[in-house]
Amino acid sequence: MICGGLVHSGFMTNTFQTSLQMKLHLSIKMKVYINDSLSFASQVKPIAEFSTKFSSFSKLTRVLAHCFRFVHNIRSPSNKCPGHLTAAELVVAENLIIQLLQEQEFSVEIHMLRKNKPLPNNSKLLSLNIFLDKSGIIRVGGRLSKHSTLNINQKHPMLLPKDHHLTPSIIKEYHVRYLHAGPQLLLSLLRQKFWFSHGLSIVRQECHKCLTCRRAKS
Repeated sequence: MICGGLVHSGFMTNTFQTSLQMKLHLSIKMKVYINDSLSFASQVKPIAEFSTKFSSFSKLTRVLAHCFRFVHNIRSPSNKCPGHLTAAELVVAENLIIQLLQEQEFSVEIHMLRKNKPLPNNSKLLSLNIFLDKSGIIRVGGRLSKHSTLNINQKHPMLLPKDHHLTPSIIKEYHVRYLHAGPQLLLSLLRQKFWFSHGLSIVRQECHKCLTCRRAKS
């Protein structure tokens, strides 16, 4: 019994060590992938010009993720990423799109935040308690930061410019993904990840444009 317990204990220890090594390897591999992606993203055309060539936000995300993987595999042949795109790769691509978009639309605010200086008095973002996360993405502050059970997107959604065409593109995608949800429900779903001013008004406009919803109501 004692020998059996020792064998079992040794097996569990080896399994735990192997698991830790795998997690460490994946973490290092992901850091290399992110660095390669950031290097490539710095050479991408202005997001306003690049994003107009795609019919949906998810398609733009997947195309960029494939581009990032291609660059990573060329630069790091010993750490190639095979197979289908992973959820982590799609998150990296999506975050970089949001970051490029914010740098284009909120350049003054980002400059001030990076220098740890207060926002200008005429900034429209002054009341949002915004901050830069570790990835350099502007997030909105708020009372939900005290809720430890929520993830970072739910506590501090990423800021989107209301007038950029990518914002309605994201709204349309969520509208279809969640079975043509109404404005109130759709906005609450979007708020779990994104924040933009005049939210309900913009969401209502996009829902009103939906031909499927208009046919169903007629």
